[in-house]
Amino acid sequence: MNTNRYSLAAWASVASVLVFVPEIIFTFIYDAGFSAGAQGLGPVAALLLIKTALSAYALYRLRDYLNERFEFHQVDTLVMLMIIGGILFSLVATAARAWSGEMATWASMGMLLGVGLPLGAITMLFGYRIRRVNGRLGGFKNAFAYMNMGAPLCFLTVVLAPLGLVLMAASQVLLALIFFNSEEEGLEFV
Repeated sequence: MNTNRYSLAAWASVASVLVFVPEIIFTFIYDAGFSAGAQGLGPVAALLLIKTALSAYALYRLRDYLNERFEFHQVDTLVMLMIIGGILFSLVATAARAWSGEMATWASMGMLLGVGLPLGAITMLFGYRIRRVNGRLGGFKNAFAYMNMGAPLCFLTVVLAPLGLVLMAASQVLLALIFFNSEEEGLEFV
């Protein structure tokens, strides 16, 4: 029986998108002031934690997939930095929402930018390097790479941040499709 070794990572990626949608909704409700206090922050923090864990696992397995299938190690360090950065960003974002007052707002913005800007730069570099993989990644290599480069740029403009959220979710869907198609692809010599 031929089983896909990456199917759990694929489903983790799908689940992260399914958790991402209610997380965005609960975050909007909390940030808009419709739900204050620990009762409102609880679901936001829980969903963010679950999404971060699922995404981190899928990203870690992508590193394994690229290493095993294509002997591609150019993103190994970037993947680990993205995982660490994603966890830090989630913790900082949750802590920032728990604070109150004007000074806390400025401090939380500084911390979010301090983690978010380097994480965005790392994600863009990751997308750029993914284009060098000697394989098609199920036919999704370029789309996956460009979405990882485009999402941080959208967040940087602030106005296009909603598009950045869509690109983040779409890149997770493409990651799942890459994993689901992983058994069909071998080395590609050019």
